[in-house]
Formats: sequence, C-alpha cells, structure tokens
Amino acid sequence: KKAGAASTKAKKAKAKGGEDVPETRRGAVTIGTKERPVTIFPSDYLVHRDFGVCQFTDLVKSVKNPTSDTMMIQCSFGDGKKVNVGPNSQHKLSRFKAGDTSAPPKLAKLDEKGQAAWKKAIVKAKESALASAQDVLALYAAREDQDREPCLA
Repeated sequence: KKAGAASTKAKKAKAKGGEDVPETRRGAVTIGTKERPVTIFPSDYLVHRDFGVCQFTDLVKSVKNPTSDTMMIQCSFGDGKKVNVGPNSQHKLSRFKAGDTSAPPKLAKLDEKGQAAWKKAIVKAKESALASAQDVLALYAAREDQDREPCLA
C-alpha cells in the first residue's frame, strides 16, 4: 500500500451492509413509517407538514428530558429559527423533492407572514390536485361513452 494513499481519498466509514459511505453523508436518520421508511442526512431539505420547507441540521437530545436517549431532529427555517421534531411528530416530515431543478429551495419562515404563505400554498396545491382528479375522471367518463368498432387486424 502506498504511503499517503489514505490522505488523497475521501474518508469513508462502513455502513451496516459493509459498503463504504462518504464522511459527508454520515448522520443518517430514518423517518417515516415501517412500510415506507425514508433515510435523511444532515443538510437535506425536508417539508414539515405544519411549517413548510426546512433543512435538517442535526440530531439533538430532548431539552425537556436530557437524561432520555430520545433524539430529536433539528430543522432550521428561512428566518434562522430552529424547530426540534420529536419521535411523535416525525410523521409530519418528508423529504423535499425538487424535480428537475438543482437550485436549493426557498426555506419557509416561521413568522405569521411566512406561515400564512405556507397555508395558502397548501390550499392551492389541494385545489390543483382536486382539479386534476376531476379532469381524469371526466376523461375516463368520455372514454366509456364512446362506441367504436373492434379492431380485427
């Protein structure tokens, strides 16, 4: 083995399955349900159902019960405020999916104006989903009403 080879490669740790994990991806946390677990890493963007888009910063011990082994997910928001999400509320977190863009998302603010904007965005998304569902149902209803000769090729 060459001397100094370790210094030229990124430091790695062994994951449970034995594969190498880059040091920058340490601190993984699994959230979600048993049926649909989601692994998140520090600096990942998340969506909190009540507050909006945030960034996973760290795992912290419970402030109310520091002797407990319960770890909380610390999320930071656009105005610099942080929220600790306990195990009973982690179902409200999901990973942010950016689609085709590589630009980082705009983090939500926890002030009244930011929360009003988040609630407005939720209402708009629900209305859009409902309109899409109605369009699909109308399309299927129109297909059912059509009569055509069978293809006998």
